[in-house]
Amino acid sequence: MKKTNTKLLAVLMTLALLISAVCFMTAAADPTSAALGYSASRIVKKDTTGIPDIKDYTNNNTAKEFVVSDITGLETIAFYVNDGTTTFEGVTFYQTADIQPSEAKSFGGIGKNATVIFAGTYDGQGYVINNLTVSAGEPCGIFKTTCGTLRNIVIGENVVVNGPKSKTGGLVGEVRTAGTTVIDNCYVAATVTSAAALNGGIVGQADYEATKSENAKLEIKNCTFAGSLVSKNGRCGGLLGRAAAIALEIDNCVNAGSVSTGTADAPAQVAEIANAETGDIKKVSAAGGFVGETTKGADKILIKNSVNIGNITSGYSAAAFIGSLPANAGATVQNCTNYGTVTNKTASGTGVKVGETDVLMKYHSTLAGYIFNTGAVLTIGEDSKDLKGQTAPTFEKVTMPEVTTPEETTPEETTTEEATTPEETTTEEVTTAKKDTETTKAPAETDDKTTTDKGGCGSIVSGSVALIVSIACGAMMIVRKKED
Repeated sequence: MKKTNTKLLAVLMTLALLISAVCFMTAAADPTSAALGYSASRIVKKDTTGIPDIKDYTNNNTAKEFVVSDITGLETIAFYVNDGTTTFEGVTFYQTADIQPSEAKSFGGIGKNATVIFAGTYDGQGYVINNLTVSAGEPCGIFKTTCGTLRNIVIGENVVVNGPKSKTGGLVGEVRTAGTTVIDNCYVAATVTSAAALNGGIVGQADYEATKSENAKLEIKNCTFAGSLVSKNGRCGGLLGRAAAIALEIDNCVNAGSVSTGTADAPAQVAEIANAETGDIKKVSAAGGFVGETTKGADKILIKNSVNIGNITSGYSAAAFIGSLPANAGATVQNCTNYGTVTNKTASGTGVKVGETDVLMKYHSTLAGYIFNTGAVLTIGEDSKDLKGQTAPTFEKVTMPEVTTPEETTPEETTTEEATTPEETTTEEVTTAKKDTETTKAPAETDDKTTTDKGGCGSIVSGSVALIVSIACGAMMIVRKKED
């Protein structure tokens, strides 16, 4: 009987160890599950061997995948979209190197409007787009208009997006979609300025496509805005300026950038808007840490698991989460926190009128801004709090690569024989040189990927298995000695 109990105890100990190890390995298998906002560890880089470069689109115009390796690649995408040749729907682009010209370069943006639009998928693979200036037209952004999917894109701190009109964003000027557009795991550190309204650190405005669709939706998830946004008019937000006639879901995002409108730095073109309930005229220049303004109901607008760390300032309506909720609109905000400083420089007589029946509107001065309704227009989850003044959680910050300046060649070092005129360099030679360069870089990328795959989780699993086996063997040896 004693031997049986001892054996049973050993078996139970071994099972307990196995169960604990399985739980540990399951948690370790996804080290990014708790990462706030953008995280490079979410990225699984594509083996781009054999995938054509977009610069050779003419010879590969039926391909469904392309690589983008430099600024000329971005310009090539813009060229074929903007002249109406294609929207690249069903096509995926993989960025394979940092796109960072040695000198600041002007870039016109990809797309034009609701029909001349980028509809493909762009995977930045964690490489940086930096040292660009975008200041052309309305909308204004690296992607002026898109209904596609953007993921793993890093916009550097030397990117300046200066919109002469409205709908300006650090990554996207305007989303125009009939279905679901997804922006996932992107990091934007750009400086965004605009002379008008509807501006965001990541997206300026989101709206339905050319034809109104009830299925139109924008999802922004795992994203970080770490730049600055200054708008001369209202309705601006750290992540999104305005959600127009479209559903919106924001999940696991962080705004660490400053948002400012209607101040001395950005004197607002303040609009006078009538309160639908009372007829009162109030002045609005709304700024929000997440969204400047929404127009849909609470069942269409969901913001969850996100944090505002940035400072939000407005001449009339500043809020950590949503700057303005117009008449008959609302939002659902769940498990969100604010650590930033929210400043409303409201003029006398233009304060916010909030009804007594609003749900948890004791936070309205910092979390939800200008409210026109006197009903329950905002639902804030129990975990949503204003934690101003407390230590904010950490988030992943991207270190930008140094801008390399090409070495200058003196006349004495360059001979007439060495000099090559543009006419002497053929397209075929350039393509060959490009392929040679990619071939040279390939082993390094493969080695890096192998290290990533075999490190971290792999070593944790191997070590855990070894530990389990060792403990199990030790337990069995103890049992045998006792039996002997």
